[in-house]
Amino acid sequence: MRSSVISGTPPGTSCPYCHARIASWPERIPVHGCQTCLRPLLIHRATWRSPHLYRITPLFHIAKQITAIAALAILAAIAFDLVTIRTVFSAVIITFFINGSMDAADGYLGIKTRIDRSWNKLTSADRVIAQAGLKVFVGALLLLAAIFGLATLIYT
Repeated sequence: MRSSVISGTPPGTSCPYCHARIASWPERIPVHGCQTCLRPLLIHRATWRSPHLYRITPLFHIAKQITAIAALAILAAIAFDLVTIRTVFSAVIITFFINGSMDAADGYLGIKTRIDRSWNKLTSADRVIAQAGLKVFVGALLLLAAIFGLATLIYT
């Protein structure tokens, strides 16, 4: 057994969301859930140059970054007049659906586990339910807007 870098700390890694120790990771499975906060995590190479160095990232963070990049691409396409309004509308619906479903799921998991992270800070125990409930509410509103947008897109 290798010794850890910090004396007195068992070897291993911690969840980037709740900082709980991750005891094990199934081999050859890139997505795994934290047993403490129940958030889905992805293990991936930190850089292409070092094949033995890995990073663990919450899937919710990756999806939010992808939708932010997609939103910037949509804005650039609008600025250069490369897309139609129907395409922009479709992209906004997809973005609302992805962000709404992630917010609702993250809020539900926050209520269930009493662990919530917003604005890169773990929420204190007395405010977790209110903040996670707000995430569920906002997620439901975004999902509702995506459904209305999809219905408008289909019936026009």
